[in-house]
Amino acid sequence: MCSGDICGRPSFFDLDDEITVELREKSGTILDSKKVVVETSEKQGTTLDGRKISYKETERRFCFEDKRDGDYLLAFVLHKDGVSQPAVIFPTNYSHKRRKPCDPVYMVEPSCPK
Repeated sequence: MCSGDICGRPSFFDLDDEITVELREKSGTILDSKKVVVETSEKQGTTLDGRKISYKETERRFCFEDKRDGDYLLAFVLHKDGVSQPAVIFPTNYSHKRRKPCDPVYMVEPSCPK
């Protein structure tokens, strides 16, 4: 999550690390709610001097299965000490098939199992 040009985990901003994403109709009615899943995987890379290294990559993802693609509102709900904070809401054209890591709007990738 980012505030201005400073980015970090929610705990960096004194918030719980848990993020809930709500899929809403344009009217604001909540259609579905999902907790963001944190996935860590082992990756291989190369340093600037050509040495091969292993590193861990953590990604946060969510998916609304069985929902048609279309125009919705995505509400990102953060928590502080278990209490929901006001949601940050983005109008979006949601597609569970879209694969755009680091989307400039919400930076949490919607991805559903294939």
